[in-house]
Amino acid sequence: MNDFATRRARRRIAILFVTLSTLLYAAMATATTIGFKLLIDLTTDRQLRVLCSELGHAIQDTEQGPRFRNWYRETQIEPQRSMIAIQIFDGHHRLIEKYGLPKGPELFHDTQSATVEDKGYRITSTPILKGKDDKDKDDSGLDRDKSKEARLIGHLQLSMPTAERDRILHLLLTVILLLAPILLLGLGFLAYFISGIATAPMARALAVLKQFLTDASHELNSPIAIAQANLEILQQKCDLPEAEHARIDRALERMRNMTQDMLLLAELEFDKNRSLLPCQTTWRLDDLLGEMLKDFNDRFAQKNIELKMEQNEPIELYAPVDAVQRIVANLLENALRYTDSGGTVRIASSRLKDSPGIAEITVSDTGIGIADNDLPHLFDRFYRADKSRSRLSGGSGLGLAIVKGLSDTIGAKISVKSKIGQGSVFCLQLPIFYQ
Repeated sequence: MNDFATRRARRRIAILFVTLSTLLYAAMATATTIGFKLLIDLTTDRQLRVLCSELGHAIQDTEQGPRFRNWYRETQIEPQRSMIAIQIFDGHHRLIEKYGLPKGPELFHDTQSATVEDKGYRITSTPILKGKDDKDKDDSGLDRDKSKEARLIGHLQLSMPTAERDRILHLLLTVILLLAPILLLGLGFLAYFISGIATAPMARALAVLKQFLTDASHELNSPIAIAQANLEILQQKCDLPEAEHARIDRALERMRNMTQDMLLLAELEFDKNRSLLPCQTTWRLDDLLGEMLKDFNDRFAQKNIELKMEQNEPIELYAPVDAVQRIVANLLENALRYTDSGGTVRIASSRLKDSPGIAEITVSDTGIGIADNDLPHLFDRFYRADKSRSRLSGGSGLGLAIVKGLSDTIGAKISVKSKIGQGSVFCLQLPIFYQ
């Protein structure tokens, strides 16, 4: 893992941490605001209910409906008169008396909140009942309870403006919003610092592993080269049979190819972009495919397989040409390996109709095909769909894994469709302008 990859990983961790912290902070701020608003509303409702209870004794039933008894005396000693609106309604919700806020609501509301002239109010209403505890006196002057059914004669409604509550909530939200950037910025720096500490051992371990792979590549290539040289000497001195010589040579070639493939996969794992970005240039896709077909023609002809170019649309790309060339070469190698003599392999290129910025390369064959249960694992390392043939054909089991790794590196997509006995179609979709 190089310094650029380490910094990128730390930035991603910091961004993820800040994103999660932002969501958590927003949730906490929302819950706090809602809870604070509910607490203020509950406190206001409780105060209004207590006030309703205290004012209830000052209401009497008259011919005009329920009214305050000793209106001026009761209202002058009421300390809440300038903060609330006190209203009495008859049984039909008609306003009879009003005191307090002159611009308060003048309609009966059976809800706890109302808006009048763009001003919010918290409202509490209580029924005014008559006959529940009344007592009459008989001719003897003794009190005698008369059972009377309580009847509704009106409503007492108290309304308190919510402007002060809204101002406090607005102040709370302002403080939360002002603190949010400072808090999140501090959390971002903290996450970046902690991620650096957390990824340091990983970066060191990956660096050691990459160095090991580099050293191992030299150590593996050296004995292979020595074995190849000794094989030539052995052939000259001992007159080694041609079959034995070919068998040993194939084994050495297979080992060499596997070593190179494993090193390439390791390079893709540890340093995906550094080895490919310098290879970016502008080139013609049809020219590249034409040159590759010339290189592969002899090999396909030796196996009596027809190699065709179809629908080769001229497309100019700005992308890592080496990566695309390696992908197509591996797909052609795969088609050559699993197509029997007398078969056909076709390669085509075109722009996607729905996405003109995407080029599509298809490699189709009339080979043995791939079973449905093998398709999900086809791009895994060392996976062989036809285990009886792949080793004999010299395959390492890494070709399609390299195709998948290179495709992911350059932002391309690789897919395959296949049926047993009918062949396979590999489709590579890559951006025309790689960034």
